[in-house]
Amino acid sequence: MSVNKSKEVRKRTLGLLIAIFAALFMMVSVAHAILYTISTTDNSVSEWSSQGIPVFQTDPAGDVATANEDIINTWVAAEDSNGDGIGDTINFLVQVNGSPALNTLGRVIVASLDCNNKNGHQEIVDRLVIYNPKQDTLEIRTGDGYDTVYGVPNGGIYGQRVGAFLEWGIPVSELGGGLFDEPTGYCSGDIGVQFATVNGLTNSPIDQTSPQEWRGINVPTAVSVSNFGAAGASVNSVAFVALAGLVIIGGLSGIILLRRRQ
Repeated sequence: MSVNKSKEVRKRTLGLLIAIFAALFMMVSVAHAILYTISTTDNSVSEWSSQGIPVFQTDPAGDVATANEDIINTWVAAEDSNGDGIGDTINFLVQVNGSPALNTLGRVIVASLDCNNKNGHQEIVDRLVIYNPKQDTLEIRTGDGYDTVYGVPNGGIYGQRVGAFLEWGIPVSELGGGLFDEPTGYCSGDIGVQFATVNGLTNSPIDQTSPQEWRGINVPTAVSVSNFGAAGASVNSVAFVALAGLVIIGGLSGIILLRRRQ
């Protein structure tokens, strides 16, 4: 083999290695879902669109007579609120079909969380995260609605109404408690999420979405390009990608050495 041909082989192999590295990096990057920065007290919801947070679920417009009680779009996002790189807060955004949203006395917006992801939202271990925009209060109740787990009085820091939008959120650590002493991070894996506008005086739903799974926070999940939400790739998944890269690189390096000897 001539010197020029050997150099050409090495150049092509190096290009292939760089391409493989880039592909592996993209795999890891895609697998890592995003943690967002959300404020529920700034009189704005623009950070949801500016950060490209995707719509979680849509609901038909006009299926409720009163527009400002008619859900049309919903969003769910995880946030790293203490700077440690781990999602620790769940935030919700709901757009209704008219403004101001839920302006009637007693109306509340509810995010119903199927914490054990067993296709039911009415168990004691499930959670109702309830925001009252007129009184600016937030409450967490058990899925059956009987036990208050957490409550924020008037002037609470976890919710706001901005025109036709309702935005509220809660640290995951506040979802525990109640009749059970759930650990920090409870209700943060793969969970079902359902939204509803509710007449809080009669506890009857006005408009509600169908339950849909959301990949929660604080929990490692398998690499999935088509189904990932606010959770990072698992350590095992990243390690697998890295190991695969080392194996490929090692194999190609061996080929290079073999060809150099030839």
